[in-house]
Amino acid sequence: MILICGSNDKMQRKYLGVYILTLSTLPFLVLGQSASEDTAAYYANAESLKGNVIDPILSSSAVVSADGSTFNAQASCQAENEYLRVYASVQMDGDLDVSVVHDHNLDGVFAPVQTISDVAGVCHNGYATNCNNDFSSCDFFEWAVDTSLNITGTPSSLAQGGGVEGCYCINNSCGAGLYFVNQERIHDDIGTGISLAFQRTNPSFGITNVVASAGITSFFGHDPDSCDTAETSQQVYYDNPSNIPSAAFTASGTSELFASLSSAQSSGHTTTNQTCFEEHGADILEPSLSDIIEITRLNGVVNVSPCGANCFLITVGQPGDNYLNGGSCTQYNHKVAFDVKRPQDISNITLIDVAHDDDSLIQHTIGTTTTNIWVSNLWDPTSPPARCERSHSDYTSVNQNITNLFASVGVFEMDFWGLVGDLGELYIRVQVNITPSCETTPTVDNTCGSIPSDCYLDAEEIDGVQTVVNTVGTGLVPLPSSRTFTSGSCSDTLSRPYWRIDRTYKCPAAGSTYDFSAGLDRAVIINNSASPTGYDDKRIVNGIMVLNSQTLTLPALPTVDPCQQSCKTSKEVGELGISTMGLSVGMRPDDTRFEYSYKACDGLTCPLEAGETVVSACGCLDRFSEAASAIQAFRLAGKDFVCTTETP
Repeated sequence: MILICGSNDKMQRKYLGVYILTLSTLPFLVLGQSASEDTAAYYANAESLKGNVIDPILSSSAVVSADGSTFNAQASCQAENEYLRVYASVQMDGDLDVSVVHDHNLDGVFAPVQTISDVAGVCHNGYATNCNNDFSSCDFFEWAVDTSLNITGTPSSLAQGGGVEGCYCINNSCGAGLYFVNQERIHDDIGTGISLAFQRTNPSFGITNVVASAGITSFFGHDPDSCDTAETSQQVYYDNPSNIPSAAFTASGTSELFASLSSAQSSGHTTTNQTCFEEHGADILEPSLSDIIEITRLNGVVNVSPCGANCFLITVGQPGDNYLNGGSCTQYNHKVAFDVKRPQDISNITLIDVAHDDDSLIQHTIGTTTTNIWVSNLWDPTSPPARCERSHSDYTSVNQNITNLFASVGVFEMDFWGLVGDLGELYIRVQVNITPSCETTPTVDNTCGSIPSDCYLDAEEIDGVQTVVNTVGTGLVPLPSSRTFTSGSCSDTLSRPYWRIDRTYKCPAAGSTYDFSAGLDRAVIINNSASPTGYDDKRIVNGIMVLNSQTLTLPALPTVDPCQQSCKTSKEVGELGISTMGLSVGMRPDDTRFEYSYKACDGLTCPLEAGETVVSACGCLDRFSEAASAIQAFRLAGKDFVCTTETP
């Protein structure tokens, strides 16, 4: 049946196109629906999965499989009871006074109410209090349970891996009314954090349900004392967590539930989920000796060896009579290159001592500039003397600081010269001390750049705080936190507004089983061509596209009255008005008052009640001017009201 209102041709084409589109795609939709209804009816949404699987395995009820068969698969104890209630009151600054009552042993008796005051931030495992106006510093506490099973808070921090996690601000410094917008989420996080604290004291304790009503969130759990001792308890796996994977794999081979879930078919959604993340970190550089200064032998005998922490000793030449003259006087040369890369990390370079027989000369060269550092008896190395025998050995403890010669980035050379007249020696030591300064380079790993542009953000979690759920922002933001990065002896602590963002995007499915493009294309053709006498059609018949024209005969349109027939009636009523000056009837010159009504006519008959008379007969009444006048009268009368306070 097609219902078309009015006689507008454009409107007729619109409804006709929708009607024919529905007829053409209906078999296709039914086929797609029937292909997945066996699984979708049981597992396609959270309610079905909870009712058919999760609740039964946490109770004595049977699990319902996709084909409608049932089986028992209890994974926990019976006796579900309420054991925790969470509610809160809001202060003027947006801080919360959180009230908590609990029945930790599920005996039906709740402990006295505990109130945690001035809660300005909520974490997955704790809370923040004593925050300043800009929320830059807070006292953090992690939920805990003492030996008497009372809820407490132990001091904590936002330190990575060692404190509270997933924290977000809820007071007015971060936005007005955050608690009322996210009340259910806040209660869930507080209750879950407390529940986890209980589970640390009793690992077999299980949460079975969470119910929120009238600002109170109730948590339900199972009594571990009611477990069947013949079954494998949760405590066994808590004490031996490495047994869980093998036990799960063994159980999956005979589990009907696992077989049903693992073979569940897609429900036919035309979108797919694509996940990405943005994670910030840091690279710490701990420079080595070669990163600071690289020492290279160019000539002669040179040795570099460690002399302690960040200390290196350069020995040049050989002690003792290891040098022979090649005539009356022989010149020996040892050359070292210093490639200075980080001069700021060189704390000291010292010429320690010099032993020579007969003479020695130490020169420093950069570019074309040569400087004499040490001279026992000056000579020109380009023209050594003919005779140089002094018939004795000299040792000098120099301890000369030559650090300033290496104060810039570049390559420097040092020449160690020796003159030997007969048998002789040349032995020089230079000590290099460094103070490596660590360098921190922030890094970012972002995989979200590859997400196609036709995708849209469905969920976002920043440092454990859900900021977007089902495409809607929660208004919650994580608190800034610090992380410490370490490499060798280098360590650096960085602070950031956030460290990791996890996003889930909804994207059009490639090659989706359910493709409605042909039906939509057909609808456009029909909608643009439909008239009271026919329409153009586009169909695919046996894989071939067919374009043709179809005739159309529309049913007669119903006759519609130009308006709703109505009438106006009046009825005399008693005057009972009372004011501060007495009965209002005494203030009127005429005690008669009438009540007027507008009624829909039955055909051309005005329905009257007892005492009513017809003021205006049935017809197309237009009383807009009367209504506007009455509203204006009330508006002007309101301006004349004067409020006073009377003292008795």
